[in-house]
Amino acid sequence: MPTDRVTHVTAVRSEYTSARHICANLEHRAVGSCYVRQPGYLAPEIDYRTASGHAATLRVRDYDVRFLERIAPEQATAHLDRIHHARLGDPDARAALNRHARALQPELSARFVRADLVEDDCVVPYTTDRDYPVAQISSKGSVLLDLSRKGFATPDFVFLTANAYGLPADQRQVRLQQAIHDLEILSGRHLGDPRNPLLIAMRTAMPRYLPGFMPTYLNVGLVPAIEPGLPGRYGNDAVARMRLANRRTILEALDPAVSAVLEEHIRHDLTRAQNQELTAHIESLIASRDPRLLDDAAYQAAFFLDCAYRFYDQHVDALRNFMDDEVAYPTVIVQRMVCSVMDRDSYAGVLYSRHPRLGTGVHLQYARAIYGEDLMTGRLAPDETHLPCQEDARAEFPAVHHFWPRLAQLEAIFGAPVMVEFTGVHGTFTILQVNQAQLAGMGQLTAVMDLYRSGGIDAARACRLIEPFHLRQLESDAILPRSLRDLEPLARGLSVLPRTAVSGRLALSTAGVARLRREHPGDRVILGQARFTPADALIMQEVDGIVSLSPAAIHVVTTAQTMGIPALLDLVEAGLQLTPKGDALVAANGHRLVEGDWVTISSRKKTLYAGKAAFTTARLMRYLAGEDVELEPEERARFASLARDYREFQALLDSAGTQEYTSLQELGRAVRSGPLKDDPERARTFITRGFDRDLPGLVEALLATDLGMHLNNQTAFRLLDDRRRLLLLAGAAESARLQDRHGYHAGAFVIGCLVSGALKADQWAELRPSTVAYLVNEWVLHRKYRDLMAEIGERKLNRAREAILTGALGQLHLHPGALHDLLPLKLARPDLAAVIAALPAAADPQTRAALELLGQPWRVFFDVTRPHAASRLAALCAEQARPVPAPDEV
Repeated sequence: MPTDRVTHVTAVRSEYTSARHICANLEHRAVGSCYVRQPGYLAPEIDYRTASGHAATLRVRDYDVRFLERIAPEQATAHLDRIHHARLGDPDARAALNRHARALQPELSARFVRADLVEDDCVVPYTTDRDYPVAQISSKGSVLLDLSRKGFATPDFVFLTANAYGLPADQRQVRLQQAIHDLEILSGRHLGDPRNPLLIAMRTAMPRYLPGFMPTYLNVGLVPAIEPGLPGRYGNDAVARMRLANRRTILEALDPAVSAVLEEHIRHDLTRAQNQELTAHIESLIASRDPRLLDDAAYQAAFFLDCAYRFYDQHVDALRNFMDDEVAYPTVIVQRMVCSVMDRDSYAGVLYSRHPRLGTGVHLQYARAIYGEDLMTGRLAPDETHLPCQEDARAEFPAVHHFWPRLAQLEAIFGAPVMVEFTGVHGTFTILQVNQAQLAGMGQLTAVMDLYRSGGIDAARACRLIEPFHLRQLESDAILPRSLRDLEPLARGLSVLPRTAVSGRLALSTAGVARLRREHPGDRVILGQARFTPADALIMQEVDGIVSLSPAAIHVVTTAQTMGIPALLDLVEAGLQLTPKGDALVAANGHRLVEGDWVTISSRKKTLYAGKAAFTTARLMRYLAGEDVELEPEERARFASLARDYREFQALLDSAGTQEYTSLQELGRAVRSGPLKDDPERARTFITRGFDRDLPGLVEALLATDLGMHLNNQTAFRLLDDRRRLLLLAGAAESARLQDRHGYHAGAFVIGCLVSGALKADQWAELRPSTVAYLVNEWVLHRKYRDLMAEIGERKLNRAREAILTGALGQLHLHPGALHDLLPLKLARPDLAAVIAALPAAADPQTRAALELLGQPWRVFFDVTRPHAASRLAALCAEQARPVPAPDEV
């Protein structure tokens, strides 16, 4: 038999496999059957050396990894030696391995004695075979559930669904205990058990993924009772870091101000003694406030659930910007904790399937012996490295090297480049979350066109993946990232767009924007206001960046996303204030910004800075124009490739004639910031074709409009000819009337928005009284909504949303001048009595008043004894092709 012995295990590379899956594998092996894995499964790999100096790699079973890492080196070497010789045919080695497997199998099986899992509308284990809507389990949860079903490496988890949020406090806690009960069954570990302790990560999530915003609570359940069992699993240094992280999170929730003072002392490079000393101090602060949090694992979990829900309550105004029509509530993902703070061979971070700026290779943002949350929340700046090929990761990042082939699988699932939040612990790769990657303009262009050419995505998908802000980055000067280090950070906020940055002069009003454009032509302008209303929609499109102190900013979000304009929200949370006179912004540190000062927005850092960042010119545009652009030798091939990608992408956009737009909103976006922005005639062709092909579809899409999308719909609506405008409004009115939908519930007031100035007198004359009645009512409701937004802002509107939108919109100041939009209707000489009689029961009371005012003589609207008023009436009548009425006509 062979005598060359294994002398050294040089590397372990594997995907995370839960104890439950390992147990299932062992049970199959015990009865001689094969445990079938999902397609794409990557078996663990072990690099080793033998006594003769031979270097080799073996693929092993998932349970073998338990005997090869985090144990004494001599034990690992002995186990791998048995595998090595068994593969060479040694029967004694094979028998020894079978004995190990037989001994391990009952030990693990005892942890998974079957108990009933709770599954209902509030508690959902990830082993479920049912499908749940994103509104219940969040976007993060939906992705994790899908990935686990496809065989990817995710730690055990259970959802406390959004339904639990609405329960009374005592019932919430019962549901949390059921979720923990499920997790104990799935993981084979138990909360508070010193022999087999369960540590939990509680991750709060929403239907819309907002990286780094929603809170996460780590090491939940770490209490003195379990600490004796932790060093053997993680090591003493790791236990000291874990305990500090847990106590820091508790104190931050109990007393943010005191926690902030200690924050500068908490570093990832502290010694064990330093960590223990700092932990003891924090524990004394916690003990003086709520000592039970230090000793009771279940009480600690309940505390963090309350913290998660309280965070949502405090930030619902900001979150409302990213919700669809219905209000969304938080999901809490209760997940088995993965320790990434063990030692220098443990790291956490984000793995990009494509480099964010280059679009090629793989990019890694990471830090060693830290928790990934420190990176995602901006507490710690990551190290970064570009890995052009898989072999580049082998030595320093073995876990990434092992997972590398999975990135192509994830790109196929998402139909886009991906970013993977992960941990790499002693060569084992564990997925925490996967999302579509947020790449910069050039990186996105390169990556998307590569996926398109390789057949990974089709042309329509490629056009959707490259957003307006990507094109702005390609076509505009770019900020040098390193220059941000020289600027003073003023406030962190909620960023609307990923990976965008802009420097500009600060304007604090619409007039300020005009003045700065006039006095500093060529300089960019960033508009900062306490809050924005629908009336600001036009000016927002004319600036280069937006700063909203208010968290409630639906119209900012939609404008930024549509036009690709960098924007930050909720800066008042970070202490940024507008002076009472509105002439300056003042940061929490006392820094004062006045109109004309240079400021910089970084979406990636979610930060507003004082000062002007350094720029690099948009050389790609000059290169495409045929200018002699100065390039380094290594840049020449890249610019040639970028130029090809850009031209091919423009060709895809130009061939969008094969793509039909199915809504006014979609077409309006294409006209304002997409492939049709410079071709209005082509846009008219598209909207006409869409109208003629599917009017009911356009009506349905119009009635599904969200708040903040009015401008896109208006843009496309104005491209229709007069006849089609009439038919669309009449069709929308009839459909909505039959469904008893009004105001907010009929496309978020969009019908009333379109009525303003849309129809001529002859068209009003064609409509039935019931249709006229409905359209005038929608006009009244839209005007009330707009006035209310200007008066009290979105924050109060969101908080009292149902009450306000169902009957408390306030009073519209009705006077002849307010009815200018409806004067073409008056010129049509409708039977106003019939229109009033046709008003629906749910009509706003002031609609009748508006119609009655419309029935007053023309002299009420135009004092024809004054030349200016007479000329305005004459101009209106000429525009409507109607004779000028006598002053006393009605």
